[in-house]
Amino acid sequence: EDLAPKLAKAAKAASVKVKTATKKAAVQATKAAVASSLSSTKKKKTKSGLMKFFRIPYIVKACLNPFTFWQMTAGYWKSLIDLNYLEEMKEPTEDLRSGLEAKARKGGGSSSSRKKRKMKPGQAKTLSDLPQLNT
Repeated sequence: EDLAPKLAKAAKAASVKVKTATKKAAVQATKAAVASSLSSTKKKKTKSGLMKFFRIPYIVKACLNPFTFWQMTAGYWKSLIDLNYLEEMKEPTEDLRSGLEAKARKGGGSSSSRKKRKMKPGQAKTLSDLPQLNT
C-alpha cells in the first residue's frame, strides 16, 4: 500500500525529466540551426592592406577606356576650335526635355487599356509606373 504513492511520485518526476529534456533538445536544435545559418552567410570582402589606401580615380579609369578617351579628346579639341561648342551640345537635350515636359503636362504616356494604378503615399515608383516614351 505504501508503494502506490511512491510510484506515482516517481512517474511524475520521470515525466517532468522527459519534458525538460525534450525542451532542452528542441532549444539546442534551434540554436544550432540559427548558428549554422549565421555562419553560412557570406562575409563582405574587405580590401587588403595597400588597396584600402590606394584608390584609382575615375578620370584615370576613364582614360584607360579607349572609346571614352577618344570622345573626351575629341570634345576637348572641338571646344578649343569652336566657340559655340557648348551651346551646340546643349540644344538637343533641351529639345528632348521640353518635349518630355509637354508630354507629361498632357498626361500622355502609356496608351494601354489598363487602368492607372493609384499610388499610395510613400510608395516607391517602379519602372512600370513611369510614363513610356515614344522614340
